[in-house]
Amino acid sequence: MTYKGYTGKVTDVDPDTGELYGEVANILGVITFVATTGPDLVREFHTSVDVHLDWCQRRGVEPVKPYSGKFQTRLPPALHKKAARAARQAGVSLNACVQSALQAAVADLAPAKAPAAKPLPAAAQSKARPRRVAAKGRKPSA
Repeated sequence: MTYKGYTGKVTDVDPDTGELYGEVANILGVITFVATTGPDLVREFHTSVDVHLDWCQRRGVEPVKPYSGKFQTRLPPALHKKAARAARQAGVSLNACVQSALQAAVADLAPAKAPAAKPLPAAAQSKARPRRVAAKGRKPSA
């Protein structure tokens, strides 16, 4: 589901209560929502996004924006040529080659060198329901 450029996804279901837990995907930060029916979950997703955007506007801060999965980078022509040749020899696209190299570089940076993501302030969370966080396989606390 999408709303105002944000994508929401279901992250967990409580089999005892039927509650559906969701969060906004592809952002650095946490925006969550919870409901007991599909239509209510969509409404709560919209409310959470609206609360986040309102909170940012009132404080004059830039809202958390979703990552598109696209970025441009400039390379020296010689490196571009080498990367294209390496990809062709490996039988993959240049995009796949770059993804693989970036994945390896990011893995080398994790967690000792990369700063931890900061969660959004509680005020940015939906006011409609208290925030509940559940570990996989565990019932959330109220």
